[in-house]
Amino acid sequence: MIFDKNSNLLTAFAKNPFGTNTVEDTSTIAASHNAVFAINGDYYGFRNDSVIIRNGTVCREYPAHDGLALLESGTLQPYKEEEPSSDALLAGGVTNTSPPVRFSSKTARSRAISEV
Repeated sequence: MIFDKNSNLLTAFAKNPFGTNTVEDTSTIAASHNAVFAINGDYYGFRNDSVIIRNGTVCREYPAHDGLALLESGTLQPYKEEEPSSDALLAGGVTNTSPPVRFSSKTARSRAISEV
């Protein structure tokens, strides 16, 4: 499948509502949304801060980190959560956000990449 825009790329939450520490197998989430392809997410429920936008809806707005923004064009770009408001992100075409994955050591980074 070719993505010329991110309109073919949608997100879903474990057990559907936005919440914290909710767990569900990725395959179950995918099946309940008729997904062709699914990957595990960004662990948004693990923390109480960050900006979370999913499918064009602001779910949480507590800026605290560097983040990643997915635009309608399919472009993924880094941004600082403290700088643009969620309204500005949406006006700029952002449909989804995520805090980037960070590793505390070279060993952890190497292991995680090799396990992918």
